[in-house]
Amino acid sequence: MKKETKQKFNIIKARIAKAYGVDTVSEQFSATPTVEQRLNDKIVEQDNFLSRINVISVDEIEGQNILGYASGPASGRTDTSGDGERTPNNLLGLDTYDYKLYQTNSDVYMRYATMDAWAKFPDMADRYARYVQKRIANDRCLIGWYGESAAADTDLATYPLMQDVNKGWLQYMREKLSANILTQGEKAAGEIRIGADGDFVNLDHAVAELVAGIPRYLRQDLIALIGDELVGMEKSALYQAIGAQPTEKTLAKIEKELENDLAALKLIKSIKQKEQVKAESLVPKYLPTVTGLMASGSDHALLGQVLIWLFDIKDIAQAMGLAIYCIEHDVPMPERFRRDLPTYLCDTIIEWADTEFEAGRSVEPYFTRVFDLAEDWDIHDEIRAKFYRLKGLIAMDKEDFVMAVPALETAMEYGAKVKTALGDAKKKCAACLESGTEPETNKETEPEPPTDE
Repeated sequence: MKKETKQKFNIIKARIAKAYGVDTVSEQFSATPTVEQRLNDKIVEQDNFLSRINVISVDEIEGQNILGYASGPASGRTDTSGDGERTPNNLLGLDTYDYKLYQTNSDVYMRYATMDAWAKFPDMADRYARYVQKRIANDRCLIGWYGESAAADTDLATYPLMQDVNKGWLQYMREKLSANILTQGEKAAGEIRIGADGDFVNLDHAVAELVAGIPRYLRQDLIALIGDELVGMEKSALYQAIGAQPTEKTLAKIEKELENDLAALKLIKSIKQKEQVKAESLVPKYLPTVTGLMASGSDHALLGQVLIWLFDIKDIAQAMGLAIYCIEHDVPMPERFRRDLPTYLCDTIIEWADTEFEAGRSVEPYFTRVFDLAEDWDIHDEIRAKFYRLKGLIAMDKEDFVMAVPALETAMEYGAKVKTALGDAKKKCAACLESGTEPETNKETEPEPPTDE
């Protein structure tokens, strides 16, 4: 080490010793909690993701964290002019989470020759510290996403993503909250497929359905984290669709073919045979064009026609993705339809959900998705009454009488004939309260998409 380098090196050691509150760093020492926290903060600051999540310091090697949160809405109103009394809500939710810490070493060194080369930088110490801190922060993210175990001796060659350094966030979820992880869809065992004929049409569709499963009052500042491979596949599909965008000439040809296909379809008397033609011929024929139109942001009338066919053949997953696009882009309904698109979507989903519910199958996430969207739409009172009626009946079926009563009351306000069901819900809700058992809420923790049979 050169003389000038050694002088700077001694200055660096003195600064580190002062920062840690020790006489020298030439011997082993333990950092105080305050210094540990400052060092941890510096590491967290080096990564955009770590700075956005909770990083909680604990004193024990093994134990439980108790985290508090607002468990539900707190506001309301009670008419106290008569015998009514205001009833406070137990707002605070407390959940406990087990944890176990493992010693994790971050050992680094720098050769004398490298230090001689770096000595010319006035910020040599700060520069090197930033590199180390950023690398440790990156390690934490790798372990967080890929960590599966905590080996006594880690093997970076075998586990390049640091899978054996510590248990990460996803591994913790697999072990502690496995119900919160989706591992497969309905299309293939052990897989969730995104794309044409998949569980989700695209990433936007997948995220929209996941968000629909979160209570509305908890949907604040949500962020979807998506792997670069999925993003790359989505971009690739988009570029291919853009490359296959229909030109004005090909659109004219497609419009003529659509006119002929609609005329031929009209000649078929059997509804079952019509649905077969739509499922086996028409939808596969026009879906690639629809993809290209969507990629270009088009509002072509073909989109509305294919949307209707998708609902007719009960392909609810693809229909929902296309329906949201059509509403956002003001796609017109076919001329023979008198209803606007939001009205058509609401009527269709309610009719489908009624059938599924009567058959004992789940209507989620599609019913709740459209129900939430319709809250902001100008729709007929009759439609809104049907929404709240079905919502109340579903809650009754789950024995969630606390949810059923206000839903059925709202349905009645909009004109639904639910007097008997509402009276039954109120009686059962009161019976639970009198017996000292709290009415059940949200029995199903994980809504499942319907199965088309």
